Amino acid sequence: MVSIDLGVVSDPGPEPPVSRPRPRLTARARRWTAAAVCLVLAGGLLGASARPESDALPEVRLSFGPTDSYYPAGDRLYVVGPHAQVPSAEPRTITAYSAPGGERLWQRPLAIKGALNGLSEAGDTLLLHVSTGDQYPMMVAVDAETAEPRWSTDAFWPVVMNAEFVVTSSEGSAAEEPLTWEALRTGTGERLWRREFPAGSYTIHVDQHGEQLMVVLPRGRAELWDVRANRMLAAVEAPGLSGGMGVAGRVALSIDSGPDGADVTAYTLPDLRPLWQREFADGLGLAGCGSAVICAANQDQDRTFGLDPATGEVLWENRRYGWYSEAGSLLLAEGEIQQGETSALIVTDSLVVVDARTGRTVKDFGSWQRIYGDTVHGPSRIVVAHFDREAGTGLVAEVDVDALSLRVLGLVHGIGSDCSVERDVMICRMLDGGTVMWDLPIAP
Repeated sequence: MVSIDLGVVSDPGPEPPVSRPRPRLTARARRWTAAAVCLVLAGGLLGASARPESDALPEVRLSFGPTDSYYPAGDRLYVVGPHAQVPSAEPRTITAYSAPGGERLWQRPLAIKGALNGLSEAGDTLLLHVSTGDQYPMMVAVDAETAEPRWSTDAFWPVVMNAEFVVTSSEGSAAEEPLTWEALRTGTGERLWRREFPAGSYTIHVDQHGEQLMVVLPRGRAELWDVRANRMLAAVEAPGLSGGMGVAGRVALSIDSGPDGADVTAYTLPDLRPLWQREFADGLGLAGCGSAVICAANQDQDRTFGLDPATGEVLWENRRYGWYSEAGSLLLAEGEIQQGETSALIVTDSLVVVDARTGRTVKDFGSWQRIYGDTVHGPSRIVVAHFDREAGTGLVAEVDVDALSLRVLGLVHGIGSDCSVERDVMICRMLDGGTVMWDLPIAP
């Protein structure tokens, strides 16, 4: 393995805070335009001679076709095909592979005829989201070892899912129909409870553990529910809630937008107590982040903002980076903004560690593309790569955000697209249409 210290890059920092930002901020619509980034192996960025072939990561070629779909889930990779994502009467199978290792564990027939839109593992049950043309979408539960059907129901994808229970939501159905939550026992499909809300209501996820959901009703009321206990924890009524609501960390924000800007009110969680209220010229939209800072971005995507969750004060403003995500106590800034003829586009691969409270660059790792997925160490340890798309090669590395370090893991060859990381493996579609798994030597 090779460790690289790319140094701390001096940064003039964000622009001075402003109390009433002028640009209109709307809900985040993340737009990535792929940019080919040449992999420099001789001199240049990495300051090293060409890496020998022995440094290539060992690969496992998985034996399934280009119309099959794969779904990483913990220490397994499930593959469904053929033609998994289109309605088909053709017999299908589901195959389980070990991850890491890529060993074929078993293959079973799978009795579904619709298009498979998603698959997740919940204890000893696999949950499949199936659509069948004009019919209402279905959720089908099968045994995780035998693929034998257990139960099915007309429902959208679960908003809460664990080994004990799942909560489905009818959100996305016809506007005149009520929003329905239904809790089912994962292994058997037994209904635990069912609750309806007025038509026009919508659901918001509140915590990463899936124990709490918020529902926003059409006439300015928000309710926070404990879905395990089927109990309402708190409620708040305010006219501005009808304009939209979101959650960042442990703060819920209502956004009442109009031609003269937006009135934003913050509420504490889980008691929904009013915390602060501010006006923002031309509107405000959320872009996530977390407990240390609330991130927002304007409609043209040419600047981002960091708000103090406790006061709503604008802590920093940045015109360089287009997307921030929480990584421990720091933020990752990904994608530099470049101004086009009509709007700003996030067009370059970049990876920068930023102080959440000041917006200043702590470390610039240079031009790397993040490979999304959940590693064994959580959000503070991520997998990144340099890709040469024409050559189909890539240099894969692990970034420890807390330690501000980057460690090269090795080279990969023949990559086409659709790479993802699950725990300590990386899976990519190949230029020849196949799929390959690499065991990543991630540090303990």
